[in-house]
Amino acid sequence: LFRSTVVASPSAGAVAESAAHEVKPSRPSSGSGAPDWAGVLQALDLRGPARQLADNCDLQSSAGGAWQLVLARDKEHLNTQQLKTRIETALQEQYGREVRLTITIGTPTRATPAEIRKASENQRAREAREAIESDPAVQAVQAAFRSEEHTSELQSHLNLVCRLLLGKK
Repeated sequence: LFRSTVVASPSAGAVAESAAHEVKPSRPSSGSGAPDWAGVLQALDLRGPARQLADNCDLQSSAGGAWQLVLARDKEHLNTQQLKTRIETALQEQYGREVRLTITIGTPTRATPAEIRKASENQRAREAREAIESDPAVQAVQAAFRSEEHTSELQSHLNLVCRLLLGKK
């Protein structure tokens, strides 16, 4: 495993407060003692590549200001010092104390926020496709076009919708 650590210099107030504050998850704990990473990310002001890196990580632990994330090997290219620093800064701003962020390349033990979002999008797309395919008007159009022998009309870009409805290329 490759391990990289980012440690920001804490302010005097942040060090004094760090012992008094525990990380409070935005959502219930995932059962491993660490807060729900997807819930934590919702509260952070992260955009662009930093958000993409965070979305592809799984939170292993967050005890005593030490946050440990796991990033899949196929997403390792996202793991840059600059992006880790942006995530660490967002965590410090959210929790008001020093944070030491470690991102380890490995196999996440739970679905990452990116994987959860993709599964949700796929489910919505399946449901939309099923709704369209079960619509009586769409079924009537499909039946009418299937009964025609001439498919040359279906080759034009103007009839792309018809081709898609019929499942033809």
